[in-house]
Amino acid sequence: MADKETVRREDLIGLVERSELISILAQEVSAVRHSAESPSMATISLGAEMSPGERCVDYKFTLASKMKASDDTVVADINVAVVARFNVLGDEQMANEAVLSAFANEVASMAAYPYLRQYTYDLAARIGLPNFTLGLLKRPGGNQVAASLDVILGM
Repeated sequence: MADKETVRREDLIGLVERSELISILAQEVSAVRHSAESPSMATISLGAEMSPGERCVDYKFTLASKMKASDDTVVADINVAVVARFNVLGDEQMANEAVLSAFANEVASMAAYPYLRQYTYDLAARIGLPNFTLGLLKRPGGNQVAASLDVILGM
């Protein structure tokens, strides 16, 4: 996806207003327990891919969790991928890649993250790691794009 491009606020807001979330479907879920030890820390990474169509756009979000013991040995790996599909209504031209990427950062990731968290929580419990809860989705260093939805949200 586009990286660090300036996106006009009006373009992002226009896409938000014309978009409709159609589905969020699991594409991959896997959990592997490597040892019976209890994890003392976890590293989490979130990846994203985009696949625009004629009047829709799919965003694939992949959450990889690696649980480690205090001696840094890997206790478990949990991987979850979901695809969020958004229809884009209206006769206007489809947004460019930078705007679609900003939409992924500002809207689609926030819509998909609760599903990623729930799948991860369920898989952790199934492999004997109860109460593994992921925190809120936070962006390092503030906004990832120049545009913001603060106008829509009344901030």
